[in-house]
Amino acid sequence: MKNLDFAYPFTGFSSLNFTNCFTSLYMYLEKYAELYDSDCKEFCCYCGMCDAPWAGVQTRLFFLFDTVSGRSAAQNKWGNKPTDIFNEIYETDETIDFVFGFTGYGYEKHTENIADKIRASIDGGNPALVRLNDSGNNTFRIITGYDGGNFIQAKPGGGQKIPDDEPMLEKIAAFYKIIEKIERKYTLIDGLKRIKRVFECNRDAKLWDEYINEFQYNHGHTESAEEIQNRFNTAKDAMVWNCHNFGMAMGVIGNYERAPKQLKNWIWDEWKNPAFLPAFNNIGTMCDLSHTRQWQIHALAKVCVKSQTERHDGHTEWGLFECAADALRFIKEYDDVIYNSVCEMIGLL
Repeated sequence: MKNLDFAYPFTGFSSLNFTNCFTSLYMYLEKYAELYDSDCKEFCCYCGMCDAPWAGVQTRLFFLFDTVSGRSAAQNKWGNKPTDIFNEIYETDETIDFVFGFTGYGYEKHTENIADKIRASIDGGNPALVRLNDSGNNTFRIITGYDGGNFIQAKPGGGQKIPDDEPMLEKIAAFYKIIEKIERKYTLIDGLKRIKRVFECNRDAKLWDEYINEFQYNHGHTESAEEIQNRFNTAKDAMVWNCHNFGMAMGVIGNYERAPKQLKNWIWDEWKNPAFLPAFNNIGTMCDLSHTRQWQIHALAKVCVKSQTERHDGHTEWGLFECAADALRFIKEYDDVIYNSVCEMIGLL
């Protein structure tokens, strides 16, 4: 039996997807426990994990990697259906390669003789980042040890929809083996261009227009209480909380001099351009406003339940629909400002 001392949690803002697991592995490889303290009170990110050492630091790093890869700019279509760009960018080989290259780590993807290679990695002192065959939202795991024929995974505490199963060999589809530190393959401008492409695909697909159209009230038709409730629940469930990830990441980057010491080692010099500050400020403000509007959609979904017992000839539903449509129009406008700010930063480079 062998089990590495893996002290890093997973953020509660995500399930155990690639970015969440990679972030914790990155902290292990960069020896955070040896170089820094885990206190995050000076830069709280409201992760709700105050009792978990390193949770705040890990969450901030997760926000950065999730944002710079373009994933946090992706948005689902109505009905929580992924767009083409979402499918292109979420946990694909190309995005995985980008994050490894952005952080300066070489790797190999293995799909055969996985068990022996995982044990060898652990024997060499490196946890194993693995992808599972079919695990819903929890696609990835960090394996820290083995006991006979069984693997031991890092405690998934903190991640959303925490799985209660250990990753057995037959469930593992791929093992991403860390090779060595390398010169970074991708830099800031590559990340910004990825973000720009995602926003453009969202715009061209007219995603927010589709959402808004769902709340154009038809005065000649009264929907059933169940239909109305389903409509609001669909909008609520389809909200991807990209604004939180995006805004938090840009907030730290844009205030480099005040960033805590645990984070400064991943703020490369290219981010410290004073000319970026107006764009950073715009993005931070718009993300904060978008976060509020998305909570407004959630609140309306709850109010909708009460309204079903107090129906007044459609007037209540009309008011609720207008509130939802207005919130979505604002979110669309905020995305336009963020997109223009990203373009401005690319132009400066």
